[in-house]
This record gives sequence, C-alpha cells and structure tokens, in this order.
Amino acid sequence: MEEPTFAPEETLGKGVDLKKVFSTSFIFILAMALLSLIFVWTSTLFFTKPVVPAENSFIAEDTVESTTKDASDLKANRWIDSESLPKEILEAKILLHKDSQLFVTSPLSLEVTQLLPKVSSFALSNDRSKLAYIETYDSDYYTEDVVGKFFILDLDTEVVREYNTDSDRQRGISWSPDDKYVLVNSGTGAYGSTVVYSVAEGTSYCTFMNSPVWIDSTNVFVDYLDRDVSSRPWESGAGRGIKKMNILTCATEVFFAPTDTRDYSAVSMEEGNLVVQETYVQDSSYWWGNPSSDTTPYTAITVLYDPDSKELISETGYYEQPKKELSREQIKLNLSDLTDFEYLRIEEHPLLKNWFLVNAYKGGSIFNNEVYVINLLGPEIIFVTEKALAKW
Repeated sequence: MEEPTFAPEETLGKGVDLKKVFSTSFIFILAMALLSLIFVWTSTLFFTKPVVPAENSFIAEDTVESTTKDASDLKANRWIDSESLPKEILEAKILLHKDSQLFVTSPLSLEVTQLLPKVSSFALSNDRSKLAYIETYDSDYYTEDVVGKFFILDLDTEVVREYNTDSDRQRGISWSPDDKYVLVNSGTGAYGSTVVYSVAEGTSYCTFMNSPVWIDSTNVFVDYLDRDVSSRPWESGAGRGIKKMNILTCATEVFFAPTDTRDYSAVSMEEGNLVVQETYVQDSSYWWGNPSSDTTPYTAITVLYDPDSKELISETGYYEQPKKELSREQIKLNLSDLTDFEYLRIEEHPLLKNWFLVNAYKGGSIFNNEVYVINLLGPEIIFVTEKALAKW
C-alpha cells in the first residue's frame, strides 16, 4: 500500500491567500450585520408613526405590557374593542381638573390637552356650549381692595367673557337649569354665600346659603339658619330649615322651620318630589350629647315630601335615589377586582343611558382617585386617567 504524499509546505495554498479569505469573509459578515441594523432603524423611522404631544398637552402614562387579563392590562384598555363602542362614547369629551389646570380628553385617547391654565372651580352649561369657571389666583390676590371675578368661555367661538362680583374668595360655581344664570359660592365657612348672576347682563340678583335645589328655572329650595331655637354643635350653632325662593325677586316662603329638636335640609328633587334630610334628637339638650348613652346623640334620616302640599310621601326612615344607587352598587361590583377605593362619584352620560363616568376615590385628597368610563349593561370598563377630577 502506497503511503499518501503531501505537497511541500511551501506550495500549500499557492494562489489562495488564506489570510485574505478569512479577512474578506469577516468584513462581509460585519457589513451585512451593519446593513441589517440600518434597515431595522430606518423601518422604524419611516413606517412607525410616533406619538407626538400637541402644544399644552401631555401623554398619559401607559401600564406595563401584560399577557393576562389582570388589573394592569385592563387599565391599559387592551381588552376594549373600540369598533363596538357607541359613537357618543368614542367622541365624548371629558374635562379633567388637575394641578389647578383644566384639561380635555376622550375616553380612549392618551393625549390630554390643556383647556385653561388657572382654574379653581368650573361648571359646564346644561347645553354643553359654555364653561363657567373661577380662576386660581396668587396668594396676594386676597386683599380687601380686590374684588373677585368669574369667567365664561364659549366653547364654540373660544371667546372668554369676564364678570365682576361683589365678593372675593369664590370657591364654587354652577348654572341654572335654563343656562341663563350662574351661581357663585363664596366664603370660608361650612355653608358660604351664593349669589345669582345674569349671564346676559352680568347683574346680580339674590343671595342665599349654600347650593340650591332647583324646582324650575327661577325657583329653588334653599337651606337657612335660625338662631332662635336651641343651640346645635355645628359651626354656626343655629338650627337649619328649608325655604322656597324666587332667585329673581328674592321672595321667600318657609317650607320647613327648624325646632328645638329637629333640623331640615333640602337634598334634591326626584320625580317631582323633594328629598329632605331630617336630623333630630329626643331632647334639645341631647344635641351636645346624651348623658345616658355613648351612641351618637342625634339621628339623621332622609325622607320624601310633596313640594306643594308638604305631604310625607315616604316615611321609611331612609330614602335614596333608586336608579342611581342601584347603578352605584353595580359599578362597585364591576370595579372591585380592578382597584381599591373608598367611595365613588358617578355621572351618567348626558345622551347615553347606562354609560357612567366614574371617579373612584381612594381616600385623603379628592385627587387621590382613578377615572373610568363604564357601561353598566356591558363588559366595557375604560380606564381614563388618575389623580384628576373628571366630569363629562
């Protein structure tokens, strides 16, 4: 058997420079890898639309990706089929009060756009065309020489009209049912003072305590204080009753007068009847404590009266708005697995029944909350934002 023969060492690779081959291959592989990186980068640049916030806006923080239908995933709205949502919800506008600024957003939008820079209180008109608001002022605003103001923004024309008032320290604002009058509440006490202003002329009309319960566009139920009855442990020390008032003529009629043992407060109008909270004690001395009991000395019940005859409609001891309370309980059930909260503030959509804007409060500040849009009759739970007071 012949031994294999090998070419002399000096002839190996003659005509083929191995170092060059390896060097060229390495350069080729490196170039291809670099081209791949460039292709991926340019594809992202030209084929992916970046989210760019508009001027005076911010992008709401998203939650971490999740592959399971848990709370974080629901808050990112990854399980919402936008095509199945009503047009009224997709196009709905939500006002957000955050850090003394007013923003506007929509249920499924990540973009939140600033509407007004300095707002302490606001209210949308019933026809949703105008926004009344009170500005947030610097600390040196509150001096004896300064008279407060409020403003109305026309949402269609974006024109702002300024109104002068006779008081400072405004803290609340609202509209009459026909949008012809704006009510401004001022003061530092528990009740404050509310003044009625004409939107057309800017003139002021009547003044009364706290917020009214509307009977119609010019007549209201309001609470009043009476110091001729036995002293109460509240801030004013006075008894509390209800009277009817015409907001233009200021004519009043006592509806319920407080007694030594009973107070009355108007809560709301429900289906043409007046909801009243009654607070009472067995003896006038018990307002300050019952010496024979460690329990609360007084009892508070909510009952229903006919606003004309004063006839007692409900004497069950406690009356609640049935539909709203049923809705609240269902919303609590829907949110119980999603977030922890102490209480809810709910507002039904002005056009769509059973769709609610929900502020779920976690305790402490009113801005320690999460905001949702919920379909009471369906599975939709839309997370909007957090730490902002929300209104339709």
